[in-house]
Amino acid sequence: MAQIYRSRYFSKSDPLNAPLGSRPSYWRSIHEAQNMIRQGLRAIIGTGESINIWQHQWLGAKPAQAVYSTRNIPPELHQTVSRIRVVKDLIEDCGREWKQDLISIILPEEAARKILQLRQGGRLTRDRYAWDYSRSGHYSVKSGYWVLSEIINKRNECSSSRETVNHLLFKCTFSRLTWALSSFPVSPEGEWNSLLFQGKEFSALELTEKAKEDEDEWRLQKPPQQHTEAHQSTNSATTSWIPPPTDWIKCNSDGAWSENGTNTGLGWVVRNENGQVLWVEMRAMPRVNTVLESEIIALRNAVLMLSRFNYRKLIFESDSQQLVSIMNDGRDVPFLGPIIQDIRQAFQHFEEVKLHYTPRESNQVADKVARETISLENYVSRIFSLVPIWLKQLAEL
Repeated sequence: MAQIYRSRYFSKSDPLNAPLGSRPSYWRSIHEAQNMIRQGLRAIIGTGESINIWQHQWLGAKPAQAVYSTRNIPPELHQTVSRIRVVKDLIEDCGREWKQDLISIILPEEAARKILQLRQGGRLTRDRYAWDYSRSGHYSVKSGYWVLSEIINKRNECSSSRETVNHLLFKCTFSRLTWALSSFPVSPEGEWNSLLFQGKEFSALELTEKAKEDEDEWRLQKPPQQHTEAHQSTNSATTSWIPPPTDWIKCNSDGAWSENGTNTGLGWVVRNENGQVLWVEMRAMPRVNTVLESEIIALRNAVLMLSRFNYRKLIFESDSQQLVSIMNDGRDVPFLGPIIQDIRQAFQHFEEVKLHYTPRESNQVADKVARETISLENYVSRIFSLVPIWLKQLAEL
């Protein structure tokens, strides 16, 4: 059926931009949804070869936008810039790094900053789309109906002149979407934001995600209760780093992310069955959008680097339960799809590979590396085969 529609209605275009045409029949009902779908659709970069820089929605906050302007281009670069059409033209040949010099020359500062925050999938991944108005990135009738009725047909914010607690928490448009997107068992009958306190404002989707991240962080950082001395000793033993089995090596990775910072820090450390540190990598990069994204990029950096060595059996550990669950359960997460695809392909270089969750207490070395990295002044990777002095005491515990 899709091939029939393509040949008849959008053989030279795509479903989001195709005209109604003559004798539309069933195509008319699909065509009517174009405006609503465009409101929430976002192109996610794999190779970037199918995403048009100037036409497709791939950049910025909701709704995502194309790039609409350039800087004043030097005459000697006119011919080069005229050939730039798709996102792949802005990516280095390796498929995972931006052509930062080119981007800074041709694009306005704000557009360049937003581009550098995005992470590509790589040369062997594919571009795809995600839906901005759901936590999973998948379109749902529920969220689509909300976009149609509350964004396209109405203003996004309430204009009630007299505010009440009941309206603020349960009645206004923003609050109803927040309850609908959350997993909390509360009737979605407003506006939860930190505008009054920090001068910040979140979308409903960002608010539910932030609430979940804050809950996870609170659980991880919650101080332990007082127990007997014997129980404390047992608990300490179970949260310390555990060496891998004989003939295996273990890699712990972590990402350091700050909501107000400009950088994301990535770190990983490799140790053998004797606890000997074999490799350490630290790298800073432009701040990504979420904590989960920093964790998954740190894992990818480790997997890609170690796939170049001759290690056969590897255990990767992360203190992000969400990341480990996504990877091990085979879940489809459109926002991170190309990066996940890249990691799974790199896993094939090893004879055996495992990915485990580990508590933050037993991931302290990787966490230390990532946090030290976030303050670096450039984005050059630093790899050590000897333990740095500032890490030596913690790594030898």
